[in-house]
Amino acid sequence: MQQQNRTKKAGLSGLILVLVAVGLIPFAFAQEDAAKTAEEKAKRKAEIQLQIAELQKELAELETGETMAKDSVSALPSTYQQENANNALAGLRLIPIENVPAEELSKTILGIFPMLGAKHGPARMSVDKHSNTLLILTPNPELTDAVEAVVMQLDKPKKDKNENQPNMSIVVYTFSHIPAKDVLEHLSQTAEKGVRFSCDYNTNSLIVVAPEGLHEEIKAKILQLDQAPEKPKLDTEIEQSLKRKVEFAEKIYETIKVQVEMGARQGTALNEAQARYNKYQTLEDYQRWHYERAGTPEQKAEWGQKLRETLDSGQAAAKDWADAAMNHYNAGSAELKDVLTAQLELEDAIIRVLKFKEK
Repeated sequence: MQQQNRTKKAGLSGLILVLVAVGLIPFAFAQEDAAKTAEEKAKRKAEIQLQIAELQKELAELETGETMAKDSVSALPSTYQQENANNALAGLRLIPIENVPAEELSKTILGIFPMLGAKHGPARMSVDKHSNTLLILTPNPELTDAVEAVVMQLDKPKKDKNENQPNMSIVVYTFSHIPAKDVLEHLSQTAEKGVRFSCDYNTNSLIVVAPEGLHEEIKAKILQLDQAPEKPKLDTEIEQSLKRKVEFAEKIYETIKVQVEMGARQGTALNEAQARYNKYQTLEDYQRWHYERAGTPEQKAEWGQKLRETLDSGQAAAKDWADAAMNHYNAGSAELKDVLTAQLELEDAIIRVLKFKEK
């Protein structure tokens, strides 16, 4: 979170510098010849300082988490010097559009890079209709390069009917099991002429610009690369064993439950409560095993949610077991060790829930 805030603050700082150069400094110097008195100059200077102060206030609010910058930049003068803002503007790019309306092109770009349209995100895109220019600002130069590559590919003059050049198209692939940069390195070694690749590291995606006829071949290669790693034999055997334990515990619980319902002498409420707790404990072991070996954030979140629910259910079952043990002890049908055993398992269940919540 701190790194993200620093990136956002750097972007806003860059915007302040650009706005100063674009909107304020030209205004001041354009009116210089018209200024006749020192009073008028002082008035204009005060107006400029007021606008800068408003932008700096937004930056201060960002540092306290109260708001995000709301302004974007529409143009960048050729005389602007970036010597003091290289870090803040590392992901800033001004892209003149020559063959299509910039506003129309921006809609296509937002379809490929939706993060550029987020109102409160660190990535922004602005359109200057007057100069038919796109201004791109992102948290990292690599993402800006990817956007620019797509823009350059789309900004092409219409082909003549007799022209035999292939139609180019853009496809975005998002990976589940392998880093996009690894796929980029592999495909770049065998890519045909005219095919371009760019990475979006934030979404683990690869942007492919290629002739329409090549996309099926590229997709086949990508699907072959983006495969879940094969489980070691030992892991497979452990998973199967844990799964069998869950099934056995479920059967034991269901059997004792039926005995209790039928009033069988050997089926007591205490046995049922203990079997129910054991069922959740074996299920917890199975889910925790998957949670700790999840290969993607999505898989980890999915198994984490299942494990959290099982831990809560297991704690409730341990509480029922401890209560049943105490009731049977008071009635003379259970020993003190039965009560202490149930209480010990309840404390263990509480500790496991608390430890998991810390993660």
